[in-house]
Amino acid sequence: MRLLIAATLIVAAASVPVSTEPGAGPGLTQASPLPDVAHDSFPEPSRPAIAAALRAVKDRPGDATAVGGLAMLLQSWLQFDHAAAAYQHAQALAPGSADWWYLGGLTDSARALHASAARQFARAAALGPGSGPLVSLRLADAHLAAGADDEAVVLYRQLVASGDHAASAWYGLGRIAQRRNDDTAALDALQKAVALSPEFGAAHYALAQVHRRAGDADAAAVALVRQQRCPACGPFVDDPWQARVTALRDDALARLTRGIAAASASATEATAEAIRLHEAALDRPETRGLAHTNLIELYRRVGDAERAKQHYLAAIAEPGFEADAHRQYAALLLEQQKVDDALLLFERAATLAPRDAAAWQGRGFALERLGRFAEAADAYGAALQVAPDAHQARFGLARLAMRSGQVDQAIGHLETLQSPQRAETPRYLFALATAYLRRGRQDDALRVATEALTLARRLGDEQMAAFIDGELRKLRPTP
Repeated sequence: MRLLIAATLIVAAASVPVSTEPGAGPGLTQASPLPDVAHDSFPEPSRPAIAAALRAVKDRPGDATAVGGLAMLLQSWLQFDHAAAAYQHAQALAPGSADWWYLGGLTDSARALHASAARQFARAAALGPGSGPLVSLRLADAHLAAGADDEAVVLYRQLVASGDHAASAWYGLGRIAQRRNDDTAALDALQKAVALSPEFGAAHYALAQVHRRAGDADAAAVALVRQQRCPACGPFVDDPWQARVTALRDDALARLTRGIAAASASATEATAEAIRLHEAALDRPETRGLAHTNLIELYRRVGDAERAKQHYLAAIAEPGFEADAHRQYAALLLEQQKVDDALLLFERAATLAPRDAAAWQGRGFALERLGRFAEAADAYGAALQVAPDAHQARFGLARLAMRSGQVDQAIGHLETLQSPQRAETPRYLFALATAYLRRGRQDDALRVATEALTLARRLGDEQMAAFIDGELRKLRPTP
């Protein structure tokens, strides 16, 4: 089950003003006056801290640490234009400090001012050689985004040779090879990136593009399936400068945002961190409902059903989150074999949110488990009315058709599930092979089952691959 991301989490980013690339980068020789920072228009939780930082700058106008501290605070609240101006002021006051150049580069990257960001990262690299690999990666990425491919290639190759941030460096080299229409080099680099970072969503997407250009539709589809598992996942980059900025903001919304980001990783320690951050987001009314709802799923992951139940009860008390909470907790009840209780909650979710296909799919699955097959078919049909691509609902209809002996109807449903390819496609293909076998189409059954086995292996689903392989051995004629 996926975690919920409220619209409020993207409002701030969407409101950041867009700037154009300046003709000349930062390089002040004397400190110019800081522009007015009208912090009264900023988000309310940010105002006390920013007001205090402004007072510190007013009291110590020549103190680069005070000015840089203000810039970091503004950056943490996504006030990038104001932060950039403050970083330029700090750079002029302390031109030998790598901190303000590096953080200024991050701020300009966030504003899509990539050439300016590259100039600042280059200055930071010259001033702080001890931080080499991280700054080199940021500089290479800025060159890549700015179209300075030759400069980026030099840095990426250095990182690959040293082994520092190698997955990110191979990805950068692959992107450049794509732009140069060198598909062979792009394929090699991107495959090395995903070998080092198997969940690297952006690299899998780039691989899909390379395969598509080469006319290999099957390989492109597999790469897209891998990308869809976690589009935002990628190599972990330990950035102490960014961590200092992030730590300055500890409001509930920031904690919840960091918690959702941590929850996208599958590692146990990442889930523990996601739980901690979601728990910390419970103290504000604007994030409480979403945090309680996500904690149902997070505690389900770690097997703590009692804590999940506590957050379910708290979530349904929050206006607007009842349907999502019912659906999340119903999934946990299904795992516990409490099918009647799960059905009741899926029904409540579907009543409260009749356009939620997942609630209808869950209801259908619970009814199927209870042997109420006609009602299950109605629920799956309702899911497909809401979302025609609700593939789990169509698979449910195929199962019901097979159960009732309507093999041709099952084949019709299953054949539509052959594409687009998803993580579940090997399962769908094997079910189709079984239906073909029931219909006496043994050659088609062998062909599709073999496709299912090949795809399961390419997707890394070893458990499914082993099962299909065992069944295929029964189907293949013995010599």
